[in-house]
Amino acid sequence: MLATLPVFAALLARASGSPKSRTTHSNIILDNGAEFEAYHPPNTFEVFETGIDTPLSTRATKPHFKDNALSFLHSRLGSNAVQYRSGYEGDVAAHVYVHQQFNGIRVANAVANVAQNKAGKVTSFGSSFVQSPRNVASPTPKISSSQAVNKATAALGGALIPGRDVQLEYLATDDGDVVLVHVVPIEFTDGKNVLAYVNAASGVVVSVITQTFDATFRAIPPTLNNPNDGFALIENPEDPLASPNGWTTINGVDTHATNGTNIRAIVYTTKATIPESSDDVWDSTWDPTVQPTVAANTRAAGINSFHLANVIHDITYRYGFTEEAFNFQGNDPIIVNVQSTIGTNNAFFSTAPDGTSGQIHMLLWTLTTPRRDGDVENDVLAHEWTHGLSTRLTGGGVSTCLNTLESQGLGEGWSDSFADWLAQTSEDLKDFELGAYVFTKGIRTKPYSVDPTINNYTYSLFQQSSTDPHFFGELWAEVLHLQLDALIKEHGFADDAHTNPDSTAGNVVWLHLFIDALALQPCNPTFLQARLAWIQADANRYNGANKCLLWGIFAGRGIGVNADSSHVDNFDLPADC
Repeated sequence: MLATLPVFAALLARASGSPKSRTTHSNIILDNGAEFEAYHPPNTFEVFETGIDTPLSTRATKPHFKDNALSFLHSRLGSNAVQYRSGYEGDVAAHVYVHQQFNGIRVANAVANVAQNKAGKVTSFGSSFVQSPRNVASPTPKISSSQAVNKATAALGGALIPGRDVQLEYLATDDGDVVLVHVVPIEFTDGKNVLAYVNAASGVVVSVITQTFDATFRAIPPTLNNPNDGFALIENPEDPLASPNGWTTINGVDTHATNGTNIRAIVYTTKATIPESSDDVWDSTWDPTVQPTVAANTRAAGINSFHLANVIHDITYRYGFTEEAFNFQGNDPIIVNVQSTIGTNNAFFSTAPDGTSGQIHMLLWTLTTPRRDGDVENDVLAHEWTHGLSTRLTGGGVSTCLNTLESQGLGEGWSDSFADWLAQTSEDLKDFELGAYVFTKGIRTKPYSVDPTINNYTYSLFQQSSTDPHFFGELWAEVLHLQLDALIKEHGFADDAHTNPDSTAGNVVWLHLFIDALALQPCNPTFLQARLAWIQADANRYNGANKCLLWGIFAGRGIGVNADSSHVDNFDLPADC
């Protein structure tokens, strides 16, 4: 189920002074004192409320959205000028993005985009293509890409970003020329990134733009839980490795809304994303004395869900849940339905195979007056998000391998456990209760606790006649709570576990085992098989260093080495433990 914006230490992008140049120029100041200007050709933008036809509209069969868009762009901009870059089809519109080109080489800062509705009619068109340039440079560079890297790093400091290629492109300048440039991605020691444009004839750095942008969200910090704990203005939470283009960018275009390559948060009743309140700031207010559906509260709820869902994406990416490992990113972001009306007093994750978006429905809870909103209880959203993690990794992205009662129970347990992990802030493990804000008390039958007088569930819990997977999931989540406590006592607690998977601390080890084991286990695993996958994950990553510690926890709750499908408690340890 369930401050003010900082100035970059390394660099600062700023608009130039005159009103005209604010739309066409930016400056960047580096730590070494060097200052560079970037030119952005003026753009035009048109919208067509009901849509207009394209040259392919008369076809008997509806054309593909890419072909349809290109026919329109060719008619407006010229077929020889247009180079396709990217495109995608959403639930209500299709989008295509192109660059201007000369001699088959794209112009980095001259772009156009077109949107179509489901009927194939163009509803918007924007372009910054340059008209009649004074001079277009030869397409043959006089310096090599490696020489360009040397020129750029000498002028800027920093180093070429590992794994990134140097591209040969054109760049439009404000004097009317189109120059040939090597585009060099540079990384500074503080993790900030820029693109340096090095003239391919002279070797001079002619432009620099930042690829690291400030963003600020008013949300409940991920280690806190609900409005009673307070909102904070959280600055620049995007992880540069997991989300290098930020949270609100799709195909290189900033949506300026709760819509990006990882997460799309929409208000369910309007299907609208939530726009920024000012430049790269998503501010909001929350009033607990009125209904959560008033406009200000709805905005706060959507921002909080978008923030936390992206935080979890970035954390799990660091620990291996990447695109190659079937995560939700690119063409299949998670869609968070804020204040969904498909029910009440619950929350849902709609699973989907790799390549298709999963959907989280966050519902309102009617047990209090005013009602309460699951969007502002972090552990509820974390629980739902983790269903996506467990269903994608179990079985290799098919999302059909947690369907038996026992494996469903495991799924509920993993989801509770990740929310538990997220909430812990020190080596002194807190008891954990899921849903205590929306439900007014813990939604499970017992808190997760290291104190056996508070939670004493063992493997024989399965002998009860319940068919509720959440109930059996409580056993797995309790066991993993104990595993976390034991690993932290053995290896310590890392405050930077969200962003540093290389730490040897116990909470980092735990999350590695958590994610590694999901990929190891079979389709529709039993508790015994999940237990073995957990042990094997330690063997694979840590050479079995924690084997006996982990077995001790399993055996202590009746899932010992000789436990079997009869669900009779077994407290035996392996012979070598």
